[in-house]
Amino acid sequence: MARIGRALVNQQPTITMVSTLLLMLSVLLALVILAQSAKGGLVAGFSVGYQVAGVKRTMHFLNRATWVLGCAFMLLCLLG
Repeated sequence: MARIGRALVNQQPTITMVSTLLLMLSVLLALVILAQSAKGGLVAGFSVGYQVAGVKRTMHFLNRATWVLGCAFMLLCLLG
């Protein structure tokens, strides 16, 4: 019984770290998803005729960030 107790105590910092990382990733993922939508989201307000290329790059960045954060979240869930 004491051996099991020690094993759980030794894993506590790891569980706390994984939980903290999952919480931070979920907040970042929610913010990135809210920043984009089918019609432009928060980025749509910045589109002026000469800034269309900049908005496209921003949307590409948000799309890439969504994939990276989502994959990191799933990987951390599987490892944790």
